[in-house]
Amino acid sequence: PGFSPQTVTQAITLLQRWDSSPEFEKVRDVPAESEVPLELPLDGLRLQGRADRVGADFVLDFKTGEVDPHEFGDQLTAYALALPGHRAVIADLRAGKLHPVRVDDAPAARHGLQTLADGIRARDYGARPDTHCFHCGYREICADRLRSSAG
Repeated sequence: PGFSPQTVTQAITLLQRWDSSPEFEKVRDVPAESEVPLELPLDGLRLQGRADRVGADFVLDFKTGEVDPHEFGDQLTAYALALPGHRAVIADLRAGKLHPVRVDDAPAARHGLQTLADGIRARDYGARPDTHCFHCGYREICADRLRSSAG
């Protein structure tokens, strides 16, 4: 069926914002690779991902919806740890802003990822209701949404 005209218009708007906003110059107007596969060994597991854009000193993830940089901390932390010396950045295309993700404390960052790995190893994929649930695309069908609303 394809995309609705509204979706196409929104995509064009976001692309134009990326192409023209001075906010994005330092990660847009430099040599970089796109869709870079990453791997982070972690206690016998391999966390794998794909970074949207990787430059000489940064790893960037595009976001097109509402962005709370804390929601994507584990993802961007893993990217930065997989590429030592790279800073992690979110390109919030809707708001036209760059959000740096702090990865200063590598041991604390690894601890958070270790907790994630422990859950994977234990096959614990349950919902973790929190403030991020407010923006979740699955909120309307999530059985745990009431728990997140009550807190």
